[in-house]
Amino acid sequence: MDQPNVPAQVPPAKKRSSCLIAGAVAGGGCLLLIIIGLVIGMMTGYSEWRAKNPAGASSSAATSSAPKETPVPVALQKYIDAMGRAYTELAGRTDFHATPCNAAAMTQATGKTSNIIMVLYGPFLKRFTQMDQAWSPDRSTWSFITDSAYRGHFEKNPKDRAAYDVEDTAKRVDDAFLPPRFVIVIWPDDEKQNTLPEMIAEKQYVGGEFRGWAVYVDQTNGSVVCMQRVVAKSSNEVWHRTRGLLKKDANTAIRDDFERSLQKAIDQTLPDGFTATTGFGSIFH
Repeated sequence: MDQPNVPAQVPPAKKRSSCLIAGAVAGGGCLLLIIIGLVIGMMTGYSEWRAKNPAGASSSAATSSAPKETPVPVALQKYIDAMGRAYTELAGRTDFHATPCNAAAMTQATGKTSNIIMVLYGPFLKRFTQMDQAWSPDRSTWSFITDSAYRGHFEKNPKDRAAYDVEDTAKRVDDAFLPPRFVIVIWPDDEKQNTLPEMIAEKQYVGGEFRGWAVYVDQTNGSVVCMQRVVAKSSNEVWHRTRGLLKKDANTAIRDDFERSLQKAIDQTLPDGFTATTGFGSIFH
């Protein structure tokens, strides 16, 4: 026997809207459950993403914390390379011997009849062969021989300096260091044998002595142009003022005396038309 048509079962209206009613009655409890669900879902998704990308996150952090090298201008790098070649040649040389300077040819090369050239201490130039290393200020016994402005500009590796500082050094090389073309590189016979004067008792001192070479180097390519012997010694006696504006202590007096002797020895090697500029040797006797 055919069954009579029975309408489909429809849930009571209050069951369909029970969540909304309960939410209204409970003060938004259902809405709160929905929000909590969304938050949990977001947290779960974020955790999953981090688990799938640990390498990327680590690499990014390492990249951002790595120190950046400052690019060295081409002209400055060329200069550094040239002076590095000069150091390498002198450090490996065993046949130092006096060779006269051709004053006329050197003057023609500078384009000036009068030239003031810097004095540098040879071992200082070693840093120009170490561009892959950090440089430190020269605090050696003979650091005072190197022109102070030159020493300051090359105290640190250009790669480790701020870009504007490197640009300033590049400009100084072009405007001041290169125009005279030549520099005097003071190369020691033996750093351990060369000594500064030293007070050993009141009114008694051991004199200083320096033996080496004044090597004239062409800064444009690092080549050795000529060289002359340099020998400097302390005076047998040193007088100094103990009162007044020009007074100085004994240590300063014997140091100034020795530096004047070294300055004189360097000056005696100068070709005509050239003057050496140094920052040592007191002008007050």
